Amino acid sequence: MSDNLKVLIVDDEEDLAEIICESLEENFNSSFVTCGLKAFELIESGEYDVIISDSNMPGMSGLELLEKINSLDKKVLFYLATGDIAVTEEMIKNRGGHGVFEKPFSTRVVVGKIMEDFENIH
Repeated sequence: MSDNLKVLIVDDEEDLAEIICESLEENFNSSFVTCGLKAFELIESGEYDVIISDSNMPGMSGLELLEKINSLDKKVLFYLATGDIAVTEEMIKNRGGHGVFEKPFSTRVVVGKIMEDFENIH
């Protein structure tokens, strides 16, 4: 089942996005973009089940992306990846997201959290 989950990594640092994407490929069908606007276009078309977005990006922050996703009628798991300790799990959940991954994060933790949350909404 997890092989069928489509995960989109959104990070303006292309090298980092690619590394995260590759680390998740064993468990998910993953890809990445480097722009929040492009991510929203892909999400709007219904291609993805899970979004892991960087918090600080030019053009559209991760929180702005979450707000735009909330305006859609789609079930998408959203996680914010950040090094900012002021961003809490509760803050993201109160905004409709599913959690925070503190950078640097463990692939094992990310996979476990995604699988747990996916089972809870389906």
